[in-house]
Amino acid sequence: MSDALNNVFIYGTLKRGYSNHDDHLKSEKYLGKYRTIECYPLVVAYEWFAPVLLLEKGVGHRVLGELYCVDNMKLAELDRFEHTYHTRGYKRILIEIQNIKNGGYAEAFAYMNERKNIMHVSSDYMSEYTDRRYIPKDER
Repeated sequence: MSDALNNVFIYGTLKRGYSNHDDHLKSEKYLGKYRTIECYPLVVAYEWFAPVLLLEKGVGHRVLGELYCVDNMKLAELDRFEHTYHTRGYKRILIEIQNIKNGGYAEAFAYMNERKNIMHVSSDYMSEYTDRRYIPKDER
């Protein structure tokens, strides 16, 4: 793999202060808070209360999250974490985002899923994930 760098937009349990951050992104370069240019439905789903950004552009809200710069090895690790290899897993999609501090634009990968893959939704559409009910994989 090359040493290419990739922007990744993080909106859920991988954000700083949430349960999966330290295991996956603690050592990665944080680039700031960003918001999606387009609206997307962000929901809490599954019986373990996971955040899911649904692949439905134009629905929901502009979503607030964090931008990280990662190498290809870390991107592959995130793909495994998000189950992109599974037919019902998340898909890594390139989206446009905007820095909330200076208004600058960037492109970044975001992990999204399709509504047909989500069996249980336990929230309304959110503009920011702040739910603390998530049950980590090792506790399910």
